[in-house]
Amino acid sequence: MEPNQRQIDYDLARQLTGTWPAFFEHFGRLTQVQREAIPPILDGNNVLICSATASGKTEAACAPVLERQLHRPGNWTVLYVSPTRALVNDLFARLEVPAARLQLRLQRRTGEYRSSSEAIPHILVTTPESLDSMLARGKRNKTDDHLLAYVRTVILDEIHLLHGTARGEQTKWLLERLRRLRGQAKKQGWTADDRMQIIGLSATVSDPDELLGAYMPDGIVLKIPGKREIQKIELGDGASTTIYDQLPAYIETLSRPEKIIVFCNARKRVDELAYAFEAPLKDKGYRVFAHHGSLSKTWREQVESRAKQEERMVLFATSTLEIGIDIGDLDVVFLDGPPPDVSAFLQRIGRGNRRSQQTRVVLCADNERDMLIQEAMLQAAREGYLGEDARGSHFAVWRQQIASYIYQSPKNVRSRKMLYQLFQQEVEPREIDQLLHELIAHEELVESPNGIGLGPYWLERASSGEIHSNIETAAGQTVVNERTGEKIAKGVRLLGGNEVYTGGQTFRVTSQTDYTLEVAAVKKSGNLPSQWQYVSGPAIRNTMHPMLVRRYLGIPAHIWPVVEAGDELYIFHLGGIQVASVLELAGRSQGVDRRAFHSTPYYVRIPAASGHRKPEWLAFASPDRIRMLAAERLDQIESRLGRPYANKLLSEELRIKEVVGWLRVDRSLEWITKSVWETAVAPQFGSLSHFLS
Repeated sequence: MEPNQRQIDYDLARQLTGTWPAFFEHFGRLTQVQREAIPPILDGNNVLICSATASGKTEAACAPVLERQLHRPGNWTVLYVSPTRALVNDLFARLEVPAARLQLRLQRRTGEYRSSSEAIPHILVTTPESLDSMLARGKRNKTDDHLLAYVRTVILDEIHLLHGTARGEQTKWLLERLRRLRGQAKKQGWTADDRMQIIGLSATVSDPDELLGAYMPDGIVLKIPGKREIQKIELGDGASTTIYDQLPAYIETLSRPEKIIVFCNARKRVDELAYAFEAPLKDKGYRVFAHHGSLSKTWREQVESRAKQEERMVLFATSTLEIGIDIGDLDVVFLDGPPPDVSAFLQRIGRGNRRSQQTRVVLCADNERDMLIQEAMLQAAREGYLGEDARGSHFAVWRQQIASYIYQSPKNVRSRKMLYQLFQQEVEPREIDQLLHELIAHEELVESPNGIGLGPYWLERASSGEIHSNIETAAGQTVVNERTGEKIAKGVRLLGGNEVYTGGQTFRVTSQTDYTLEVAAVKKSGNLPSQWQYVSGPAIRNTMHPMLVRRYLGIPAHIWPVVEAGDELYIFHLGGIQVASVLELAGRSQGVDRRAFHSTPYYVRIPAASGHRKPEWLAFASPDRIRMLAAERLDQIESRLGRPYANKLLSEELRIKEVVGWLRVDRSLEWITKSVWETAVAPQFGSLSHFLS
């Protein structure tokens, strides 16, 4: 440690008289992010901290915000909002010791954990959905105040995982509702002031100012440079890149036990790989575990605990383990196919070797196309390029927030004026009127002289707790042990047969209803049961893969390479689902035969007889005509963009506005009209040929 850093640490230790022993005494020194973040947080600023994984962001935020409150008389709360329940559990475990040393009340609130205590916590760790629930249900019976009335600081953890999603939109409105509650707390005399500090934490942010504007407009950005070296492990020239070949080949090279994590993009893929590798890896002394969001809380926590203790293990997981959860120091990360974007790529590989300046990764793919995308992501990650996110609005969240805000009222009713005031900073009263009209017409809401209340639909969702969530899933069955009644997994749909395989075990179905599968554990039958699936909501369409391929191959933005295959031409726009959709709408607007024009997120396919030149009709495509056609094909475009099912309950005007925003019609059309079509040259030709279908 350099002398000036030693002096900085000494000075900060003197300012953190209460919290230094609890958070930093064990380490004896601070990390760079802590040196830079603690002073502005102590001064009361709203701060967005952007720093690498495992750099000490949690302590950088918690120590100073708690120091500001330690000697404050009366009730106060630091609210810590995390994207996932698993991370809430991990944060709760990490904060238990310092909270105990400081004699502070620590609570966690999720759908799986709820404290019966009405005491105001000093530290409250939760998810957006449970924060929504606490806002609506947090009135304390004995004191007539509110559980969240004393929140003085909000820490938004891994904020990039929320931003740009429906849950991020929900979090933004929850902060506004919390500010309004704080104002009421001051008015009622529960607290002396209504100030509230907002701290955001993120490891990977492409546009920090965008996050700042969404969650803390008057805040400051602290971007701490520094990234870990990424070591790509190569396992022989010409070898198959599939996980089935790469994982055994890697284990054969080991001279000592290692802890390995394999990230997959689907829950059933996790189950399939755990099923396939359990026996062969057991012969090599390795334990195999499976972890994903459909497994029960008890099951996941048992896996996390056992994985932490094992020295020789392979853990197959989805994004549930991308962030934070302590399962011990992992030696290497395998990626079974490309993650959705560069941020997820960095999150996943960042789980390995967290105590070193290097992370080790093995890239796996079932085909050359996915391996090319993986290589493009690796290059972008090494160069610090996070890509450009194509985001739009999430108007269905307004619908959910109106219902939740009404439910929060002691009388379960709100005036139009109060609803206007909640949304006034970003939403026009006319748009709220449209939305309210639709909700009342569908009897989701009921209007009376007393105001607007909940109809049967939202009252039913309120009784089940679903009123607080924007996560959409289709109806599924819960897998339950017939003997013990223990829940094993949820969101399963049995399509045929009488076996399912989940969480690392095979189960025989003994009885079933529309909602439940009672099962008994059995030995493997030898063949993976395949007549079942996990249910899910609308597929999220990612636009980053094609753009990363363009960057990796060094293709300028205005050049569209042309590949001829048989009697067809493939013109690679590499612009993602938005450009593909606008191209399709442009073709229809000019009367182009659908059979002669097909678009995907990577390319446009036309007959080779058309020649290599760009069709003249593209020059005449009109943005207004494209918007009109998008409105006519609203259901189809919403499905293609992965918009939520709830959008169909919005007004048509709001649905069109959202779709047009996601399509970025003007920008996409400008890119299309300025494009130059050129015959692909080697090696681009060979690489792009992997995407032909």
